[in-house]
Amino acid sequence: MPTVTTTITSAAASGTCTTVTTTEATPDSSSSHPNVAFVGSCLAAWGRGELTTAEGCRQWITEDAVWSFANAAAFTNTDIFKDYIGPAGLAEWCNTIASYGIDLGDPATWKFAANENYVDVRIPNHSFGLTSTGKYTPADGTPAGYHFVTFSVNGSGDKLTGCHHNIPVGLNDCFDSPLSLVESMIGAWGAGELMDNAKLTKYFSADSVVDAGSSTAPGFQKYDFDGFQRHLTEMALYDFNDMTWEFLPCAFGVTAVWTISSLSRKDTGKATPPMKGINLFTVEGGKILKAQIIQSNIADIEALWA
Repeated sequence: MPTVTTTITSAAASGTCTTVTTTEATPDSSSSHPNVAFVGSCLAAWGRGELTTAEGCRQWITEDAVWSFANAAAFTNTDIFKDYIGPAGLAEWCNTIASYGIDLGDPATWKFAANENYVDVRIPNHSFGLTSTGKYTPADGTPAGYHFVTFSVNGSGDKLTGCHHNIPVGLNDCFDSPLSLVESMIGAWGAGELMDNAKLTKYFSADSVVDAGSSTAPGFQKYDFDGFQRHLTEMALYDFNDMTWEFLPCAFGVTAVWTISSLSRKDTGKATPPMKGINLFTVEGGKILKAQIIQSNIADIEALWA
């Protein structure tokens, strides 16, 4: 069977440029190939939300199937583009797609070609993006703007053994950088939106922690993710008067310097002198893993409750 070699070079707005070259058997361009029908049925199950559990995925893929990404290293704003192995891995990937709202366009526009081993899918660049951030790539229609997916099929044609993606690296700029992620989170906190757990999980990983010290004052202790709502409720007892922020990128994420003219109790109006502090945000994979609040005026805060 003849082979085809494909070289794709794509660039993100950040300046990252990636070239991917693949060589494989030339698929039959006919969409009537039985493997196309099988992949179509699998995609339909995904669209119905049936691939969110390992058990749901097991019907369609082998136990050692691998979902992989040719240009994963180009995605510096997120770590979701990695190998996903087996039914549990595919379920994680499908849930990740839903969590970020990865928009790959209308499946009716996807082009399929197949042979006995592979099904190639070419997804036109309508403008890829993320509904979670509202950011989209330009829809320039160039070959570099296409999303190429190759599904591998087992010999009997009833299970997928893997799926290899080449996603336009411009999608990297649709994920929030650590700096924009933290700035957006602070805005959401100020608006009271983090009390909504869906908003909270947009910014913080499920194993994240807030280290606000070990004070007796409400809001200034250590909290794991399950304790975030208590932390936010306690922080809502205060007014952060005339608060200003300065955000600085750093090796582990973001350093945020804040000032307030005073911290006052909402119920009594009792207030501290002016204060200044630093918050250290560790960001990994597009989520905040740790937030550490550092300030030297904790005695003034505790005095509010004396």
